[in-house]
Order: sequence, then C-alpha cells, then structure tokens
Amino acid sequence: MLSVGIGGTGIAGGGLLNRVIAAIRRNNGVLYWPADNQLGGGNPNLLSAPEFAAGLTDAPTRGGLITLSSLTGYDNAIAFGHDGSTTTFAYKNLTTTNGLSYVLSVLVEMTDGLAPTFGNATPQNAANTFALAFNSNVIDPTTYTVTALGGTLFRVSMSGVSTGTAGANWGVVKYAGNNNRTFKVTGYKLELGSLTAYTPQAVLRSRGAFTDSTGLSPVTVVGDVLGKINDRCGSANAATQATTASKPLIQRVSNRYVMSFDGSNDSLTCGLSSGGSPFVRSYTTTGTVSGFTSATTTTFVMGQPTLASRNVCMIVGAPNTIPAADLLVIERFAQSVGATL
Repeated sequence: MLSVGIGGTGIAGGGLLNRVIAAIRRNNGVLYWPADNQLGGGNPNLLSAPEFAAGLTDAPTRGGLITLSSLTGYDNAIAFGHDGSTTTFAYKNLTTTNGLSYVLSVLVEMTDGLAPTFGNATPQNAANTFALAFNSNVIDPTTYTVTALGGTLFRVSMSGVSTGTAGANWGVVKYAGNNNRTFKVTGYKLELGSLTAYTPQAVLRSRGAFTDSTGLSPVTVVGDVLGKINDRCGSANAATQATTASKPLIQRVSNRYVMSFDGSNDSLTCGLSSGGSPFVRSYTTTGTVSGFTSATTTTFVMGQPTLASRNVCMIVGAPNTIPAADLLVIERFAQSVGATL
C-alpha cells in the first residue's frame, strides 16, 4: 500500500500526456492529479449535488407539489406539479459573498416539450412558467435567459449581485398564480462572473475524483473533500481516504485545481506494492517532495507534516526506482501542469 499526503494540479496536452502515461506504465506505476477540467467546463459550480443524486433531500428547502423524477443523462430530476392553489419550490442553501456577481442556472424539461415562458415582471403572474430564487430574492422573470440545449431540454439562467444573505435560497419556485405548465428541473449551477457550461455528474464521475472513498459522489465544487482519485494511467490503483478529517480539499490556485492538505494528518493511500526500492514523488508548485516516513513491501507511507501545506501538481508512484529516461518525461509533464522542479 502507498500512502501519500499531497496538494495541487493541472492537465497537459495529449502528446506529452500520452508519453508520461506510457513511461509510468512501463514502471508499473501510478499517476494522480485533478485535471484542469476536473469540475467541468467553465467556472466551478458552487452548489453541491446539483442533480439530486440522494433524492429530494438534496433540495434542503422544499415544499409543495414536488416529486423525485428522472431525466436521461442526469442523476435525478425534481418534477413540479401545479394545482392553482399551491406554491411549489426546491432550493439549495448557500452563503455567498456580498457585492460579488453570480449567475444562477437550471436545466428544465417541460412536460409539453416546449420552452418555458417568462412574460411578466411580476414573478407570480400567469405569464410565467416559474421563477428563480436568487440569494433568497425572486427577480423579475423577464430578465431570464432561456437557451435551447436540444430536444426538449432548456437552460434558464439569470445574473445578479449577492447581498451575502446567510444560508440563502437558490433554485426554482412555481407560484400558484403561474401558468399550469408542469416540468422537471435538474442541473442547478451557481457560478461567479458569467454563465459557462454545465457538465453532467456522470461526466464528472468519469474524470475520476470523488468526495467519498468508494467513488459514488464526484467532486463538484471548490472546497469539496477528496476521498478517492483514480490512477490516470488506467490501473485499479485508486488513491483513497475514508476518514473525513484526513481528506484533502479540492481548491483552485493559479487557475489550476489543486489538492490542499492540512500539513497535519491528511493523506491518500493506494494499493501499490514495493519491489524493494519504492519510488514516490510529489511535484509541487514550489519544488519536488520525495521520501517516506516508512516503507515495507506492502505499505508505503508519505505523511504530513513532510509535505506541510504545499500545493502538489501531481504524484507519481512506482514499486521500484524509475529509469532516468522515463523520469525525464515525467518531469517535463510535471512542469507542464505547473510544478517547479
């Protein structure tokens, strides 16, 4: 087993990436880093569980005529009903920074297959299909943008400036006075700045970083804990950490996603046996860290505070010393993803 304490990352172009993977595979090794696209295209999503994988509880503030439903390509969706007398809502709760501009968006599939409509500035008006709650305020629906995504799927978005309300509501509300068109929603996204692409959770899972050690819940937002990261060389040797207090955090530093370790007890462990001269190297933004606090034929341990709080761009491990020619390729790749050698 190999246990490492680590902290930071990026991704390089295909040619060099393919070469480094080949070099590491030749040495029966492993490669870990959260890629630049780890959380999807564009800005990070500040809302966790955006597709309600755990069910309605992933909308902590909710009420009215809602049921858990499905939508092809997404974990789950929430269906909104309408009876003319009930207000229905499904919100996530988040405290944002006062004075900063955010964009809220949701994915919508209407029961009738047509686009949602927003024809009146009063949110409760019958000209509107629903309204968006932004920082616990419901904003003029005529300012929303509706984007067709193909088929019957649409993205509805709006922007605004946060007032920093503690635990504010973010999501969808259908008032009793809205029109009677029903729909499903999923893919809630809150981001800083401008609107960028939404990446489905299934795609994020395929990128191989998870908050749990079993690989069920993909990392989705900056600040998520890292419980599992797959070997980028394709082996079954994922690096894991089951103890919450010992999980590193995914952060973003210098436009790269990084694994941030606390310099105390954070670590990741993988099932890689030693061949006698084990190799583990953590490539960081400030230098290269190597060496073990202990090593046996079945357990490698690189622990904190050896790595302190450094931002590691990638980690390479192998059962034995890596030849100089392969090491050169690895170090070139490390530099391409932000490491200082």
